[in-house]
Amino acid sequence: SVTYDKKKKIGYLPQELILRSSKSVFDETMTVFAEFLQLQDEAIIIEDELSAGADDARAHQLVERYSILQEQLMHFDATAATTKADSILRGLGFSEKQRKQSVDSLSVGWKMRVVLAKLLLQDADFYLFDEPTNHLDVETIEWLEKKLSSFPGALIIISHDRLFLANITQKTFWLDQGIVRTLNKGYGYFEEWSAQIIEEELKSQAKMEKKIHQETQWSRGGISARRKRNQGRLKRLYALREKRSQQL
Repeated sequence: SVTYDKKKKIGYLPQELILRSSKSVFDETMTVFAEFLQLQDEAIIIEDELSAGADDARAHQLVERYSILQEQLMHFDATAATTKADSILRGLGFSEKQRKQSVDSLSVGWKMRVVLAKLLLQDADFYLFDEPTNHLDVETIEWLEKKLSSFPGALIIISHDRLFLANITQKTFWLDQGIVRTLNKGYGYFEEWSAQIIEEELKSQAKMEKKIHQETQWSRGGISARRKRNQGRLKRLYALREKRSQQL
């Protein structure tokens, strides 16, 4: 189970996702702001109705509603949102012509770029990426590295792209034989760190094998005459064997 602050916004990019939309690439990307855009459209309708000359009772209702809408829209800048969406789509390789294309006309790889664009546009506090570079070319990967490197929140990335991981990570988790190991450095240090761990484990295993061999030889050299006073030593031998079997 995972515990986190419910007030924090989490963005998740799955490895594969089938996106279906008849909207253009740009319009689909902007659906991230759908709630604000709907409020903005409602505000424009109210402005038009007030300009047309509503009666006093209706005008009072409209002004009250308009005041509420303005308060909700206070922190939303439509121009800035549009500019940011354009910038992200360009960074992900979409030409101006492609931004006008229908999402349904795109290949799976380009649809995943739209999904990634929407995710980056959300300004989440925390992102979980599952193989984010799968459908990206080198130039786009380099853009994404710069984009994520400047992200002030937390990132968890699952990827087979070692260079990508080395360039942007600051902490590494290694799931090895059911054990999660943690390195408080980026993936660039993983090879050296993991090799050291493996070397230490091999040395430990060699010592264990030697101990088991010694204890086994002892157990065969007259166990019946010493059975009672050496039960503890036998238990340790069995425990060593059990520990070795768990490591195999």
